[in-house]
Amino acid sequence: MSSITQAIKLKTLYSLKALGYEYIDEIIHKNVNSTLELPDNISELSNMILQCHLCELSKTRINAIVGTSITRDIKVMFIVDPPSMVEDELNQPLSGKAMIMLEDIVTKVLKLQMQDIYITNALKCKIPTNTILNDTILSACNPYLFKQIQILKPNVIVPLGAISYNQLINSDKDFQSNRGKLLNLDNFKVLASYSPTYLLRNPSLKKQAHSDMLYVKELI
Repeated sequence: MSSITQAIKLKTLYSLKALGYEYIDEIIHKNVNSTLELPDNISELSNMILQCHLCELSKTRINAIVGTSITRDIKVMFIVDPPSMVEDELNQPLSGKAMIMLEDIVTKVLKLQMQDIYITNALKCKIPTNTILNDTILSACNPYLFKQIQILKPNVIVPLGAISYNQLINSDKDFQSNRGKLLNLDNFKVLASYSPTYLLRNPSLKKQAHSDMLYVKELI
C-alpha cells in the first residue's frame, strides 16, 4: 500500500471514528472489487447496488441507497456521508433538516432545480454504531461511486464532508486543506465543501459553505 493510499485510508478512519465507529485491520486483505464488472447503464447499475452483498454492512441494512431520481442531464453530483438509520428506512441519501438545507442551496444559491442535481452516498449502506470497519467495507462502494460518475457525467462533483472527500479524492492534502478548491478527478471538476449535517452543528461555517457554493455555480 502506497503512503498516499495509507494516508487516505487513515483520514477516512479518523473521520468515521469521530462519529463513534471503530476500526480493525483485516489479517488477510482481499480486494473484493478487483474483478467486479459494472454495467454502463444507470438502471442496471442501480439494480446491482440494490442487490450488493460485497461487505458485511449488507447484513444489517434495510436498503442499499443508490441515489436520487434522474430525469435529465445532471449538472451537479453531491456525494454525502453514509446514510443514517432514518435514511436507511426512508431509502433516500439525505433527510430532514439536512435535506432542506441542501434543497435551499440548490434552488437559492445555485439557482437550479432539484432535477438538475444528483445526490448519492459515499457508502451505500448505513454503518451501525460500534461497527468494526475494515478495508473491505471502506473500498466496496468505490467502484459503484466512480461508475455513477462515469455514466452521469456531471458538470461538477461536490463531496460534502470529510468522509465523502476521503472516499473520492486520492491526495496527500486533507479535507480542510482542499475544501473550496477546484480539484480534478479524471477530467471531472471537483469542489469539496461542508456537509449539511455538519453545518447544522456548526452554523458559524455557513458563510464559508455559501462561498463554496457560489464557486460551484461558476463551474456549472
